Amino acid sequence: MLDVVADGAGERFDSLPTPDRQCPANVMRHLYRAMDRNLRVEIDYMSMSSGRTTSQWIAPAGIGFDGERLHFRAWSFRHRQWRDYVPVRVSDASTFATEPLAERLPRDEEWETIVRVALRPRSDLSEEQQQQAAREEHGFDGKELVVVETRAALAFCLDRR
Repeated sequence: MLDVVADGAGERFDSLPTPDRQCPANVMRHLYRAMDRNLRVEIDYMSMSSGRTTSQWIAPAGIGFDGERLHFRAWSFRHRQWRDYVPVRVSDASTFATEPLAERLPRDEEWETIVRVALRPRSDLSEEQQQQAAREEHGFDGKELVVVETRAALAFCLDRR
């Protein structure tokens, strides 16, 4: 997500910013309420791909955690498909207007499907790095592979990490 740029300016790196992983309480309250009451809700959402914030209607249906941050699974009325939303990208200034769902939403196959993913240390690491760093840090406990289960909709998060 970020590139390192060396500019020779002698910047100190002991105070690099930490990504904001906290979900604003107001945003979470509105999303949970819409999910619990089977409502659609209007949010202003910042897209990671375009960087633009757009107003859109979503129907939150589930919440998941990828080990780093929360994701809301929601039907996007704008895109006419199920999508993942990161609550920290929802503007606290959204209207949070709500409406009852007019019709039943399509089944979310990706959310309902559980996949098993086998993880191993990267092959480009030395044997020592694999044994002493990667396996200890990630809890391999003497196993060759670690197998985790996740929703198919969140499997890309494992690949990215």
